[in-house]
Amino acid sequence: MGYQKRIMTQLIKQIETIQKKETTLLSIDLSKKLTEEIRESFKPGDMLASQVELTERFGVSRAIIRGALEILETTGVIQRVQGKGAVVVHQQIGYPIHRYTRFTEILEKNGRKAETRVLRKIGIPADKEVAHYLEIEVGEPVVLLESLGKMDGAPISRALQYFPLEKVYDVMRIYDGGSLHQFIFERYNMKLRRVLSLINAQLPHERDCSVLKIENYIPILQVKSVNIDENTEEPIEYVDTRFKSTAIQLSFDLSGDIIDE
Repeated sequence: MGYQKRIMTQLIKQIETIQKKETTLLSIDLSKKLTEEIRESFKPGDMLASQVELTERFGVSRAIIRGALEILETTGVIQRVQGKGAVVVHQQIGYPIHRYTRFTEILEKNGRKAETRVLRKIGIPADKEVAHYLEIEVGEPVVLLESLGKMDGAPISRALQYFPLEKVYDVMRIYDGGSLHQFIFERYNMKLRRVLSLINAQLPHERDCSVLKIENYIPILQVKSVNIDENTEEPIEYVDTRFKSTAIQLSFDLSGDIIDE
């Protein structure tokens, strides 16, 4: 009897595991359908149908509906309000890449509230990749600035920005938020211009998931860029930005300000 009971317990656990995986996959599939529908037919502030209505409409269990809504909330598409239901937060916005791409300006032009918060500032020796793009020696001191970009209060980007310490020391010393390029212009009379952008789609790292509030299966858009001082044409900034892919649609402005020279 003891042996049969153990076998039965193992079978039940295996069945439960399979059911959980199936529910998760169905929730992911449904979240994709709802995201597409929201982008096409909803605007910020609209209410999503109730769980009961969604269950009846799609013919699936409440567990699948709850899982799909959790994904939509995690990816910043909706916000669930106690006693009201799910509210559409925002839709994808176009994010043009050109010589003078600026996070704050792009969001404000789209009628969104932009916010940049510094997560950490440290001085570190340049590794091989950073040294290459900043055209300095490996081991030279650089400022590493990690920041969180928000749109309408929701996290949409995590940026790792590297600067030669001796050229913009005040970034390390007193910068604490807002438009960084405007800060550098006002402090050092440097107008930064983008000369290179490398774009890649990938799954997020653990730190990306934590900062951007996303699950590890939600893709991010990684943009590595180099910005130079327009007067001296010396590299001043190397930045590795990770965008939440559900919030941003990257585009290229080919009207004259091309990113590469």
